Amino acid sequence: MSDTSILDQLKNMIKILENSLVDAEKLVHKHNHTAGKRVRKNMQDLRKYSKDVRNLVQQVKRENA
Repeated sequence: MSDTSILDQLKNMIKILENSLVDAEKLVHKHNHTAGKRVRKNMQDLRKYSKDVRNLVQQVKRENA
């Protein structure tokens, strides 16, 4: 159950990072400040997903102990 959720969360995090990379390039090279706002929002989302993944991993560890 949780194994799939962990993988889904990680895949989602990778997509967010890929999008952030594109926006960061727009910010740095084209001085697009709106892209910078998206990068900051994406980092907040990653923080949330990271916390969720940590909790799911801990849950799986407890279940398998």
